[in-house]
Amino acid sequence: MAAAQVAFRAALGRIRFNKAAQLAVVTQGFTNIALLGLVTSDQIKQVCKLTRENAGNPVPINIIQQQLLLAMRHWVINRQRLGLEVNAADFTAVTAYEQSQLMVRLQEDDAAADKEVVAKMPDKFKQPSQWKVFAELMETYLSQLKGCGRVPLNYVIRKIAIPVPGTIFATEEEQAVAIAPLTGDQYNKDNAKVYGILKQLCLEGPGRSYILDFDRVKNGRGAWLAMHNHYEGDSFRNHSKDEAYSVLDYLHYEGEQKGFTFEKFVEKHNECFLELSRHNEPVYEEKKVRDFLNRINAQELQAAKQQVKCDANMSSNFQAAANFFALSVIPAKQSSRYVAAANTDWISPTGRGGRGKGGRGNNGRQGGGGRGHNQSKGRGNYQNRGHGRSSGGQGRGGRSGGNNTGYYTDEEWAALTREQRDSILEARGTKRNVGSIETDDGEPTPTANDGAATNANTNETTGAGNEFGCRSRQRSQNYIGMLYSSLRQTTNLAE
Repeated sequence: MAAAQVAFRAALGRIRFNKAAQLAVVTQGFTNIALLGLVTSDQIKQVCKLTRENAGNPVPINIIQQQLLLAMRHWVINRQRLGLEVNAADFTAVTAYEQSQLMVRLQEDDAAADKEVVAKMPDKFKQPSQWKVFAELMETYLSQLKGCGRVPLNYVIRKIAIPVPGTIFATEEEQAVAIAPLTGDQYNKDNAKVYGILKQLCLEGPGRSYILDFDRVKNGRGAWLAMHNHYEGDSFRNHSKDEAYSVLDYLHYEGEQKGFTFEKFVEKHNECFLELSRHNEPVYEEKKVRDFLNRINAQELQAAKQQVKCDANMSSNFQAAANFFALSVIPAKQSSRYVAAANTDWISPTGRGGRGKGGRGNNGRQGGGGRGHNQSKGRGNYQNRGHGRSSGGQGRGGRSGGNNTGYYTDEEWAALTREQRDSILEARGTKRNVGSIETDDGEPTPTANDGAATNANTNETTGAGNEFGCRSRQRSQNYIGMLYSSLRQTTNLAE
């Protein structure tokens, strides 16, 4: 006990406490450094105040000395929380300043934490195939939550309960997660909190049967390890490795395609290599590159393959080889659609417009087509709704930018020039070099070159819809409504 008190007073001396101040602190009952872990920071401040204001023998303790004494208490509590030995000789002046700065930073972080957005909880675990992603998300989520001892909650589900002695840690937080004790009141509270989170995420999925056995004691670590041992056990691990190798065997690159690009090709390789590495079966870099080259069949990358084989660095570095190939990849061609410009130079001599294509606007439907006569009202052109049923343009069934190949009345056909008729007949595919044929009555029969004959033929071969359309009104007098009647002879009944 005397040695512990001497060591404690020596530690107080390293933070600028004189002998009188050291004795005053010891007089308050702190006979060794470990006892500082039994009181709060407010009680430490009270000890310093009593020492300064002692009526019989006041001892001056300034604000810096008080802060360094609080830093000593913080150091003691952290080591006790992590199960480390508390030795007064290990608390140096440098340690005191570091712990003091850490205290200030933690206080500022606590103030800012109230304004920060709470970390998002992972999605529920509903499929065994989701385990890999779920486990990583769970680890990340718990690392953002602090436990009772200000240690990230992912220490509860760490794989190694006791780290290997002599392990070197990169940060204090990593050390805290690795060595935080898995016993005690603080751990029990954190363990129950982790179980509550796991139950919310796994109760509706395949993990239900593994966690409910720990429901009574709220053992989060036990529930997590039960799922981990199953989904990362030998049988499941072998299945995952076989699946990774199967994917690698199936992969082949034939060139850029819409659903499978070179970037996706490389991404699939990395995913499989990562999965194999997780199960302690890493692939050598030389084998990665060699198999990668064998899976590339695109002609434009054959020269790049030879360069990689001849380069010592790329032939033994998968990522370097993949980056080099990416420079030679030819992007996939974007599909495009060519739309010819509408030709509205030719106008029907009667002004009869056609039904064009496109939006509504000022001069008929797109391409200059529209219904109606010159200067009349109708549907407009392009993008805006306007006035006028378009003058000119193409007729029914006509092509945008070409002559009308649809129906013409006799008056319209007669008004066309010879060139226009020939152009229409060629577009219809009905123009033939056949001379006129003379009938028994001496009247010449119209040939295919004659517009009237072709136009009449168009009338006869048009669709059945014309029986109910405008052409039904153009039938001869032999029709009574929709019925055809033979010629009738009237008789005078008066005779």
